[in-house]
Amino acid sequence: MNEDTMVIVTLRTNAINLLKVIYELKSGKPAKGDSFALFAMQIASYNKVPLHTLLSTNPGDFFHVPIK
Repeated sequence: MNEDTMVIVTLRTNAINLLKVIYELKSGKPAKGDSFALFAMQIASYNKVPLHTLLSTNPGDFFHVPIK
């Protein structure tokens, strides 16, 4: 992925709430079920961290979210 198609997100909330908002904006569907879980795992994989590490990201920390 090119650097110009990436957003760096600095958290002011917990990671799960932010992932839910991003998922709903990208998909137009409620953030629940297997499709949301797969989305969260893809974001963790993109950041090369286990899912539990991504979900324990603290306010003020960041992770990368690809834009497609």
